[in-house]
Amino acid sequence: MRRTHASLSRKAGIDPKLVADQLGHGLGVNLDVYTIAGLDQRLLAVNAFEQSLASASISKNDLKC
Repeated sequence: MRRTHASLSRKAGIDPKLVADQLGHGLGVNLDVYTIAGLDQRLLAVNAFEQSLASASISKNDLKC
């Protein structure tokens, strides 16, 4: 139940320190042990990384010309 509470609270944008206090743990334990990134958050992170790589590749190619 702690993992569900932490993960849903994170997705809802609730302050992680407040959630850690509610669960009776420090912030590190809350984020490292109980909180799981949702699939939608993981996809956003991958897409942002791919866009960064594409931008870096384009910029690098522009410098060669």
